[in-house]
Amino acid sequence: FWATAGGMGLTGVVVRATLRLNRVETAYFLVDTDQVDNLDDLMAKQSVDDEKYLESVSWFDAATTGPHLGRGILTRANHATLDDLPRKLRANPLKFDAPQLVTIPNVFPPGLLNKFTARVFNELWYRKSPTRHGAVQNITMFLHPLDIMGEWNRLYGPHGFIQYQYVIPFGRTGRGHHRTRSRPAAAPHAVG
Repeated sequence: FWATAGGMGLTGVVVRATLRLNRVETAYFLVDTDQVDNLDDLMAKQSVDDEKYLESVSWFDAATTGPHLGRGILTRANHATLDDLPRKLRANPLKFDAPQLVTIPNVFPPGLLNKFTARVFNELWYRKSPTRHGAVQNITMFLHPLDIMGEWNRLYGPHGFIQYQYVIPFGRTGRGHHRTRSRPAAAPHAVG
């Protein structure tokens, strides 16, 4: 199943599927965000209370070196109930809104994204996500935060970029690597 779901058609063509869905009351998430100082802490924190959340994603800063190498953001959430929402959102709790603050113009040259700009971006991304629990976020804010900027991929220039997403099951990490819980991969939120 997972090879087919994530295999981009490499295992064959799906002609019929049955899905089991979770019923939700709202189009929002109740989100817990933890700002973590280094990769060891991030990896350890991912295993604590993970079973209490339906969704989780982490981002780490691969551009920072020294004792803060791999500092990151762990974001976990459950679907918000009607009672979790502020009064102004309760009138239409299933409304899906994907706001875009700005559309990135197609003017960026190759090489704009480099070690210096990656460090600046990562610093800003890290600082914009302080530890905070119980925040109500819409689908875009939680699952697709970069989509608040339309055509954000243009920042990479005309040659684009390569993105790696991975999941490492417990017990399959090899020597010297950290363990993480096996889950479907979530898109990274930033350049590392």
